[in-house]
Amino acid sequence: MRSLYRKIVADKKPYFMRYIYPDLAKKYNTYIKNTNRKSLREFGCTVDELYARGLSGQEATFINYYEKRMPVNISDCVMNKICRRFEQEFDRYFLKHKSEFGFNYKILQSGADYTARQYSAVKRLYEAYNQRLVEYASFSSLDDEHYVPVRVLNDRFLRECTKACPDRSALCDIIIDICYRRSATKRFAWSLCAEDIIHNLLQKNDGIISYPTFDYDGLIDFGGSTFRIEEQRIEVER
Repeated sequence: MRSLYRKIVADKKPYFMRYIYPDLAKKYNTYIKNTNRKSLREFGCTVDELYARGLSGQEATFINYYEKRMPVNISDCVMNKICRRFEQEFDRYFLKHKSEFGFNYKILQSGADYTARQYSAVKRLYEAYNQRLVEYASFSSLDDEHYVPVRVLNDRFLRECTKACPDRSALCDIIIDICYRRSATKRFAWSLCAEDIIHNLLQKNDGIISYPTFDYDGLIDFGGSTFRIEEQRIEVER
């Protein structure tokens, strides 16, 4: 009987249980994020793209370790299949109705005018910036906000962009148009124009910010506590 128990015991929770246990979901998401980052450094593509293009040599070894160290059991058990089917249906639904849930990035802009020549010049810098980030990613983590070379890179490209478009408001609008018109990273915008974006948002809302604060009689229930919304006016200065 003990041998039977040893055969049927599971060393990992199945994939679908990540929707039941928040800690497991966090562990899984972190693992996928870190493994994709490593795959991009070593092979220039994500793990899913690695599967799609076929495996050989180092790639096969990488995937072997990836599957063995996976924090959940990703086998095709019945519940995992049902879970993935639900995920596929939700993905298709959100893709089909993407425009309905779309983010209107125009609220991040000031509405300043700029020329096509300025746009093209900044776009070339945007592409060069992304290429440099890929080069940096090959030897260091970009998640460390104190990573000096990346901060230096941001300062350098901000100076170059300012030469291409000296008007600060127009430059911010160009960068937002470049980053938000496509399904791409928004790092360029928030690394170079964060202050301007926040300024635009405050200006459009008369300088008022809203935030939840703890209140025993509050109408917002979250995490076993109640909250109310408070407002505060912030002076908008350039």
